[in-house]
Amino acid sequence: MIRINVQDPKTLAGNRAVANAVNALRARSFSERHQELGKMLNCYVCDRRHREPACTPKYYEIEYIMMDDSVKTFEMVADQETRKGVLGAAVFAKKRILPHPSKKKLQLVQLTQQLYPQHAVYFPQPEDAMKEARKEARRLLKKKRNARRKLKAAQQEIARSINFGLIKPGFRVVNIHGTPPSRNIVLLRRKKQDERTKKNKET
Repeated sequence: MIRINVQDPKTLAGNRAVANAVNALRARSFSERHQELGKMLNCYVCDRRHREPACTPKYYEIEYIMMDDSVKTFEMVADQETRKGVLGAAVFAKKRILPHPSKKKLQLVQLTQQLYPQHAVYFPQPEDAMKEARKEARRLLKKKRNARRKLKAAQQEIARSINFGLIKPGFRVVNIHGTPPSRNIVLLRRKKQDERTKKNKET
């Protein structure tokens, strides 16, 4: 008979206990290993991250000059039934509770509402159709903004070239980025084309 493990059960139990204790010590966090330092917290008074304890809120103090020319200080305590009185106004001064949506977000919502009926036919759940419409609206808006950005960059490049004398004034950007021309430009081009056609017929 071959005996694989020559250690007795007591020694095995002791080794397991030691291994478990070592693993538990290594798995502790920094604050658990150094309990004398305390835990880190996000202090709502000083708006910084430091160790315990939290800072003591200091309110406004008023000094009164008494009849005997002595100065007495009175501490003005804020209302302890409101959130600003308890936590201070600095906590809520960073951003709105319900922030106003930006122009881009409003455009995204509007275009999503327009594209929703096209996707509602193919999805049984309204949430899935709304997600797909939102995804397509985001792609369309991104494509439109990129085209406008490229067109503006091309116009700036042409303006610099004209200023340096590399090309003649009057050179215009060829609309290759999908941005439609304005109505006035279309009418002006059509008028010039009609005049050119009429002139060619007369000659």
